[in-house]
Amino acid sequence: MRILVTTDTVGGVWCYAETLVRSLADGGEECLLASIGQPDPEEAAALPASVRLEAMDHPLEWHPGTTDEDIQSTTDWLRDLAGRWGADIVHLNQFAYAAETFDAPTLVVAHSDVFSWFREVRDTEPGPEWARYREWVRAGLSGADAIVAPTCYQSGMLARHYGRAADRVIHNGSPLPPAAERRRASGRPFVLAAGRAWDEAKGIAVLEEALERLGDRAPSAHLAGSLEGPAGERFVPRRLNAHGQVGRQAMDRLYDNAAIYVANSLYEPFGLSPLEAAGHGCALVLSDIGSFAELWHDAAVFVPPGAPAALAGALTDLLDDPARLDGLAAAARSRARERYTVERMVEGYRALYGTLAEGRGGSEGEGRRTA
Repeated sequence: MRILVTTDTVGGVWCYAETLVRSLADGGEECLLASIGQPDPEEAAALPASVRLEAMDHPLEWHPGTTDEDIQSTTDWLRDLAGRWGADIVHLNQFAYAAETFDAPTLVVAHSDVFSWFREVRDTEPGPEWARYREWVRAGLSGADAIVAPTCYQSGMLARHYGRAADRVIHNGSPLPPAAERRRASGRPFVLAAGRAWDEAKGIAVLEEALERLGDRAPSAHLAGSLEGPAGERFVPRRLNAHGQVGRQAMDRLYDNAAIYVANSLYEPFGLSPLEAAGHGCALVLSDIGSFAELWHDAAVFVPPGAPAALAGALTDLLDDPARLDGLAAAARSRARERYTVERMVEGYRALYGTLAEGRGGSEGEGRRTA
């Protein structure tokens, strides 16, 4: 089977798509990765030789200033790629491009969306300048043969804002290091956070405030991720040791030396970084939002989102209780290995690809089925 998978180079979509096509190719599928934006040369070079990569600089559907002409240009590029290559399945990790018919069945994966971001982060609707974006998303959801969400939470967000829930929920998966390489969490010296610090949805500023509240009692805390956004957004760290965007090996070293991973997001459809951290044996301190509660209940400490005092208290309590810290780290790692593996993710997509290729459609009960 020939599968065209789209990606972009902002946030976790590249990591998700790279992991997926690598595993599909290892299983004998032919994969073409179509990148909207030029990927990092090191990341591109790390792709298996069996995976074909095509890249084109186009603005993403959620970029301010994107036009109908931009969407049409990207759609035409993808349709041409899929047609010339003979794709059997077109797996889109963006919404708008599914509005037009491809020669092959199409599925859309809803990694995140602007209207959910505004509602969850700012408790408001986006302004009128986002009306066209909403139309693009609705058209893409309507045109796709199947819709996938990484959590039931995000499927519910789709239904709320665009009128269509996901047909299937397929959890993301992440490669996990061998258990023998895991160190004891209580012996690790620092707290870690990762993600787009410039994106207020990530709640990095709340972690900064929590550290300031702790003063001299604050643990060493590190941040991996971009500090500047595509529209001029900028985060300036005060207490966090900022590493910027780091490569895979450097990120693994940070995970391996962290006692606690903090994800204080206000909106997170899934969250690959907490999963990666759990796989490396970090204890998780997470904001109490729908997706994290769905994925990590009974395997993490939850704090109210946007509450620096509660976060400071949770960090202090864990660092003062090594036995509990180790227990939470073990629970998170066990959850990651049982439910959120690459193998389970790929199995879910293979099953859906087969259904689509056979022409039976993707609906499995309004986002309630998980794979």
